[in-house]
Amino acid sequence: MKTRVPHVTRYYPLLLLLTLTACAKSSAVAVEVQTDSAADFSAALILRLPACRRFANPPSPAGLWNDLTLPAARIAVLGYDAGPGRWRAPFVELSDAAPSRNRPPLEEQTRARLDRFLRDVRKNEAVLRAEPSLRPTVIAAHATRALAVDIVARGRVKVAFVFLGARAPGLTAYCADAVRDLVSLLGPDGDALIWQHDAHESSMMACGPAAKRLTDAPGRADVIAVLSDPKP
Repeated sequence: MKTRVPHVTRYYPLLLLLTLTACAKSSAVAVEVQTDSAADFSAALILRLPACRRFANPPSPAGLWNDLTLPAARIAVLGYDAGPGRWRAPFVELSDAAPSRNRPPLEEQTRARLDRFLRDVRKNEAVLRAEPSLRPTVIAAHATRALAVDIVARGRVKVAFVFLGARAPGLTAYCADAVRDLVSLLGPDGDALIWQHDAHESSMMACGPAAKRLTDAPGRADVIAVLSDPKP
């Protein structure tokens, strides 16, 4: 009798392999997490990433990719309504919404990889159990984690912007695990900036060299400088 391997844990051997072989290739991640409780998410994140530094009232990450001194092809943008390009996928695509003529087509390689991950995500137990109104959020969280880990682990970009919606049962821990995976893939020399916000508060955590480079009250220009030149 075959033993069924849970959806999440069966990716960990691959994740470990990619970590050991490719973590030095990628430089930075900028992750934004929207949650019902920023305090709860911060607590979950600190348990997984205790060495990071917290900043209150940070500048928004949305649109920062337009101001980086990096080629567009070296920047991944997942979960935001950014312009079309290589390694860019808006939330609507990640949530497995029906095709629309009004949406620009994804770059061919990104489309192929996302479709492969979505085929697996659709069968995930958490997705099947989710209320219909919350299912797109759950699908997007799972698909974004898979695609972001793939892009960062393979060193396809210099900086990856990743939006994760955690406003559904079980997604606080799941998204915290996703952030931990991305930070681990960068290795000790990679920069990670993690925004968490709810309806009332917003904060940012910095991991890696960025934690020392940023001032106590970093502005937009400070964050852009770190992401444009991620290495210490």
